[in-house]
Amino acid sequence: KSFTQEFQLIENNGNGLDWILGAFYSNERGTDTSSSSSLQFVNPSNPGITYGLVRNTSLAFFAQGKYALSDQFSITGGVRYTDESKSLISRNRTVIVDLAQSVTAGRCSIAVALRPNPAICESSPIKDSYNAWDYLFSLDFKPTDDILLYAKTSRGFKAGGQNLRGQDAVTFTPFGPETVTEYEIGAKMEFMDRRVRLNLAAYTDK
Repeated sequence: KSFTQEFQLIENNGNGLDWILGAFYSNERGTDTSSSSSLQFVNPSNPGITYGLVRNTSLAFFAQGKYALSDQFSITGGVRYTDESKSLISRNRTVIVDLAQSVTAGRCSIAVALRPNPAICESSPIKDSYNAWDYLFSLDFKPTDDILLYAKTSRGFKAGGQNLRGQDAVTFTPFGPETVTEYEIGAKMEFMDRRVRLNLAAYTDK
């Protein structure tokens, strides 16, 4: 199940400063399950069952503005703050489906230290949170109505998360977030009364 909501305030008159202010919220709940077998004829721990109760929330605030310095030059700047939280309750086990039977039969894959009730094959909630500031900045130059030259830099963010196939404190160690910073220059051109279009770009991501 997923719920999202976004709120925006916009001023866009094409003269001087155009801007947008906004907020975004997302809440996801669900299960992630799989069953797999390996060396089925000699391995008694088949199938391996991965079962995770997942909850993810995201809250972000953003602002961006574009200002026309002249008919030919414009500047754009934007910023976004994102705060995300991830929660996982694991019921990883083998063969036995019932959570209590998995423990008595020795088929629970969750370490005892992570189970609030040692008699039930279910971990305590494993929670992690991530936040970051992202930005965008660009300069545009239009020497004619058919030619746009630009230079841009921006930064993006993707939150980390948990390993659904974990079993103990070490294997449940979360993976970290990803960030990328991009630098780009380019040109967008049209010729022959807009019957021919040519776009050029050079960029690098770090």
